[in-house]
Amino acid sequence: MKKLIASLIIAAFLSVVLMVFAFVYIDLSDHKWFVYEVFIGKRPVGSVRIDKYVTEDKVVYKASAEYVSPIDYPAILEKLIFKRKSMAFQKFTKQSKGARGQNNLALFGQDAGKINFLLLKHPEFLSLPNVSSNKSILVFSPKDISTYTPILGEYNFWQKGAQFFDVLLLFDD
Repeated sequence: MKKLIASLIIAAFLSVVLMVFAFVYIDLSDHKWFVYEVFIGKRPVGSVRIDKYVTEDKVVYKASAEYVSPIDYPAILEKLIFKRKSMAFQKFTKQSKGARGQNNLALFGQDAGKINFLLLKHPEFLSLPNVSSNKSILVFSPKDISTYTPILGEYNFWQKGAQFFDVLLLFDD
């Protein structure tokens, strides 16, 4: 009887351990991260960490950038969300944290052929709700490394010739 109880306890323990390892494996198999060092000349001025993970219906890119050089906004947090199957852009958020407590916030969203945009830059704000768009777009900024990553994911390295993407370009002022 003691052997039966001991074997049942061991079997229950092993099944719990296997389930935990299965969830950890599933979580880590769709999670990738990239770390980039940013240089001006040969001098390092900051770093950018990009996390890519896949959920049931979304592909999410989260980026956090920290700069040590004296710039207006040394910490930047960004998040790009795409639909999993079609890689259609859904949402982009960018929060810049300033050295003196200033915060800037930019929000883009695309749903059902409409693009919504909100920019909060104290003391100014800009809002463009329900702008019509018949195509799926990507957000791109030449200064943000995180916006390069989804375009590289869409780029077909085996296809010959030029490839075109509909992008929304972000520029300062």
